[in-house]
Amino acid sequence: MAEVLSAAVQLSEELYRKVGGRLMSSVTDGSKSTSPGEPYPQDLEILQRATEVRATLRAGSPEERLYAALQDYANRQIDSARREDLPFDARRTW
Repeated sequence: MAEVLSAAVQLSEELYRKVGGRLMSSVTDGSKSTSPGEPYPQDLEILQRATEVRATLRAGSPEERLYAALQDYANRQIDSARREDLPFDARRTW
């Protein structure tokens, strides 16, 4: 993966984004299921694994940028899931 990302970024930033996007979608696509207000287990796993791997990579490298994007994606998904049920809870009268 590192070689593919490095080759892509050497050719153009646009190619890097396309290749990185395809790699990200291979991790993030698929069906998910959870309870309202709870993050998807897949997103928690993506965040954990991306954080672990990113800590071993050279800052600013193409692969580090990809794992940073995966962390950002997972954080957005987790935050969104946690906020999902809040308006419904506010309307409850019991």
